[in-house]
Amino acid sequence: MELTLPYLELRRQSTEKIETGYIKNEMYQAINEVTSQYGLMDLVGDKRPEINAKIFDKFRGSIEEFGIVIETFNLSYVVADEQTKEAIQTVVNAP
Repeated sequence: MELTLPYLELRRQSTEKIETGYIKNEMYQAINEVTSQYGLMDLVGDKRPEINAKIFDKFRGSIEEFGIVIETFNLSYVVADEQTKEAIQTVVNAP
């Protein structure tokens, strides 16, 4: 088996360092790229399965060159910042 450059970059790193460094960064990048195309209500509403699938595809594709296989991904905990929560509450409270 021929070793690829990406594999060679990670082979001397600990599993923990790979998980908390490279994989975590790639996951956040995929989440940010996909979710920036949607509104908060899409993230907590009926578009969540579509968004999850797009994040999963982008995330999986970004790390598979390193021989890392992701089997599943689920964006299950979506929290709005305080300003967004206040804006939503204002709309809910409107007559």
